[in-house]
Amino acid sequence: MRVKLSLRRPAAPLTDVLVMADSTATVSDVAHQIAEADPLRSIPVAPGEVLTLAVAPPTSDQPVMLNPDLLVGDAPIGSGFLAEVTPPAAGPGDGRRSRARCAHLCRCRARRRRRVLAADRALPDRSRCRQ
Repeated sequence: MRVKLSLRRPAAPLTDVLVMADSTATVSDVAHQIAEADPLRSIPVAPGEVLTLAVAPPTSDQPVMLNPDLLVGDAPIGSGFLAEVTPPAAGPGDGRRSRARCAHLCRCRARRRRRVLAADRALPDRSRCRQ
């Protein structure tokens, strides 16, 4: 996918960028690449931080936050759009609840994975087991 965007950055003028992305790239992948390739380094990014794009069509100034897990090819984005790299909205509150929920889900997934691995060891023929 190839898209021309006008990038809005803090304390910097609008900059035209050309995004060439694979069909398997997510909005988060594109946002990270834009932030890392910024020569002014005006977009702060920490390793492992989830980023997304807020985009607005040329006829609007109101940006819409994109889901970071959405594939770029499926995202409502097109040439001429105004884009801004931003962390995803945490929703109501200050984000503590969403971080706690994320940590809880990670613990649950880890427990489920341990159970699956334990059950896998009990199988007589591991060659039929899908990883």
